[in-house]
Amino acid sequence: MEHDARTVGLIDLLYRDHNRIASYYAQLFGGRLSAHEKTTTTRESHSSDTKASLGVFASDLLNGRELTNSVRDSVDPHDLLVIDVLAELMGSGRVQDDPHRATHGALVHARGSIGFIDRTMLLIAASSLGFSVEDPSTRPRGKRESDESRNARALKKSLETMLMPSCFLLRCDDGTALVGTVKDNGMEEPISSYYFRHGSLGLSEVHLVGLVEHPSPSDLPLEGPLIATSQVAADALSAMVLPVDGVRVTPLVLYREVP
Repeated sequence: MEHDARTVGLIDLLYRDHNRIASYYAQLFGGRLSAHEKTTTTRESHSSDTKASLGVFASDLLNGRELTNSVRDSVDPHDLLVIDVLAELMGSGRVQDDPHRATHGALVHARGSIGFIDRTMLLIAASSLGFSVEDPSTRPRGKRESDESRNARALKKSLETMLMPSCFLLRCDDGTALVGTVKDNGMEEPISSYYFRHGSLGLSEVHLVGLVEHPSPSDLPLEGPLIATSQVAADALSAMVLPVDGVRVTPLVLYREVP
């Protein structure tokens, strides 16, 4: 496919979901683009005019030779897959602009200020939630650990052992919040670099294209105490990390437009 620069201009990609983009490309264009090949062919012609004389007969002999040189360049498509998928999705009207009206699984586009939070910052935040974890070595003999300290210790231990995903929050100009998780290997640079550059401030004018998700009640039975407890913990963890009123979105790409 030839990229139409008028549909998607120059962009600065902050995040891309490599596997989903490859899957969408294969479905839209009938395969996965692995390389671009450009062949340049040049032709050179040489001729010479020779006169021959045989008795009373004379003739001109024309000798011709043609040389052909071909050069083939193989180009890594790199982010061309992203550009082609975005151009096709945006140009065909598959992407909606209102996340509140979008149905479950629909593609949406939004723009606003974005903030990221990774596992390390979640651990730091967990230790600053207002819970005080008592040091057992300094606790007077015979004194029991407080429930608050015990809960904080359990929370901190859980977060340290859990495979915590990195998260994002995109706040639009109208106040709408789009939230979700990102794959660390899809980030253009480590999330920690945003903390050093911007602190708690968000990065403005960021575009998001992703899938809206409307959670539905689970059909799992709640008779088992472990299942019930795990569901309560999952709800608590989601509410602790992401705003409850935020629209859940699985991002396909996050990018900024380059003027």
